[in-house]
Amino acid sequence: MKKYLLTGALAGGLLLSACSSDDASSDYAVKSDLGNITKDEFYEELVENDNGNLLQQLILEMVLSEKFSVDEKELDERFENFKAQYEENFEMVLMQQGYSGEEEFREALKMSMLYEEAIFEDVEVTEDEIEEAYERMKEEIHARHILVDSEELAAKALEDLENGDDFEDVASQYSIDPGTAQEGGDLGYFTALDMVKEFEDAAYSLDIDEISEPVESSNGFHIIQVLDKRENEDLLEFDEMSDEILSKIRNTKVSDEEANEIIDQILIDANLDIKVKGFEDLFHFDDIDTDSETDSE
Repeated sequence: MKKYLLTGALAGGLLLSACSSDDASSDYAVKSDLGNITKDEFYEELVENDNGNLLQQLILEMVLSEKFSVDEKELDERFENFKAQYEENFEMVLMQQGYSGEEEFREALKMSMLYEEAIFEDVEVTEDEIEEAYERMKEEIHARHILVDSEELAAKALEDLENGDDFEDVASQYSIDPGTAQEGGDLGYFTALDMVKEFEDAAYSLDIDEISEPVESSNGFHIIQVLDKRENEDLLEFDEMSDEILSKIRNTKVSDEEANEIIDQILIDANLDIKVKGFEDLFHFDDIDTDSETDSE
């Protein structure tokens, strides 16, 4: 999970308080018999030591919270699912991930859900797609592959295999997959939605021991060999899996680049005017036509 907000709410409250005080010089962050720290001084120290991440988090939280909403019941369910997943180790896992406690984690989870609402707003997943994925999940496939970065190399690797070269040797020679190249390209068992769609479609269409033609995906060109197929004995009932399948399918429909562009456009549309000295140009939208919205109106 991406961690969008740690102590941002607290810091944000202090920042806003410092900015809105009628008499900032007498509005203290700390008072003591030995000296005082005004909220202005604290604000200046925060700004001086912040590299922009905190301000970005606060802005993103503000913009997404105004534009989208999170179903509190769904938030509760996700939170409880995380707790159930780790059971007695939940608090330790939170600490390892840098959260101070459950409330902070819950706020980060809420931000993650707002982010999902934003990037998947126009993404449609049909019931047929979910059911088809579930049907495919009933079978697990054991396969190996050779991944290269050009069609020419893929053709050369396939030619070597057709001439009788051992698959493991060809994978070791050509494959650029760092996780499997020295293991003969072995991917172990997988099922639907575990791999990119082009790879999955090709693998499920092959018979055992059959070797594919070059298959292009976002990762490069694959030569795939299916080693085994078996029943997925750990598959849950459809009603228990449908939400997870929906989430996985949605993720395949929006690339990281597209997600970033969506968030950038939301920030552009918000007409941000950052007044903190040194952070006026905190966001850069070089790849987006910021005049497109204006021109179309």
